[in-house]
Amino acid sequence: MERRLAEQARRDSDARMRAVVSGALDAIVLMDRERRIAGWNRRAENTFGWSEAEVLGRDLAQAIVPP
Repeated sequence: MERRLAEQARRDSDARMRAVVSGALDAIVLMDRERRIAGWNRRAENTFGWSEAEVLGRDLAQAIVPP
């Protein structure tokens, strides 16, 4: 029972985070420890010109730093 409640709490927290990120008025870019893009919201798509599908897993600098 306790484990089930903890799992539900985690799912609820993840859903809240996704709602905040997707509804943000600013570009939000998440990266992992290797500086690869792990998340990208709609504002980031508009700002940088790449869809999330195009940048997930790519090096952050290659995607957003101009040449």
